[in-house]
Amino acid sequence: MLRASSPRPTPVTVSPALLAELLAGKDTSGMAMDWIKADLTPCYASLLALFDPEKREALRDLLAERFAERTAVAAFGDNPAGATSARDFEAEFKGKLDALVGPADAELFLRTELKPLSWDRIQRLDDRLRYEAAPLNKEQFTTLWPILSSEISYGAAPSDEASGAALLQRKTEGNQRILDQAGQLGLSTAQIGSLSRLLTDDLATLRVEVFARVKAAQSRAAPVPTGK
Repeated sequence: MLRASSPRPTPVTVSPALLAELLAGKDTSGMAMDWIKADLTPCYASLLALFDPEKREALRDLLAERFAERTAVAAFGDNPAGATSARDFEAEFKGKLDALVGPADAELFLRTELKPLSWDRIQRLDDRLRYEAAPLNKEQFTTLWPILSSEISYGAAPSDEASGAALLQRKTEGNQRILDQAGQLGLSTAQIGSLSRLLTDDLATLRVEVFARVKAAQSRAAPVPTGK
């Protein structure tokens, strides 16, 4: 996919089978766990930042342990950690997470998987707030997340200009509803400004994506010239 800019290096891809092999090796398991922790940290950065350094490191260890277990089960179908099933291991993980940060904060971590699109949006907002205003606190995470989730829609990609325009209109109206509700949550004026700019940038991205999809659909529908 073409991007307007790409300042970051291409990440190293490690297949589940190779990672499982590294985790099972006596001399390579530590290296693999360190890689998992490094790879997972950016995915949870905004939530990890809510805790003190000691608890943050314990969370990284727990999240990496769960990821390693899932990798082993996917690759080999067994469970070296001793749980009798993947469901048992997930329940054990949730129990450890609850004990570490409490059920309410644990729910924030679990929601990152249940609501990946809204989590991406709220983490991008928090990243932006760290240099434009003030980062979100736990209460703001809890109250703002459902609002951002409610305006994420799924559906068929637009195939013509009318459906594209309708999608953009729904997005514009949804963004305004988000701002209206966020204004009642106690966010600062600077935080609301950052949220507004994030939503505007998302809309700008969507405009180009819609234009590209409509053009592609029109090309596919165009009659193929025939030779004489």
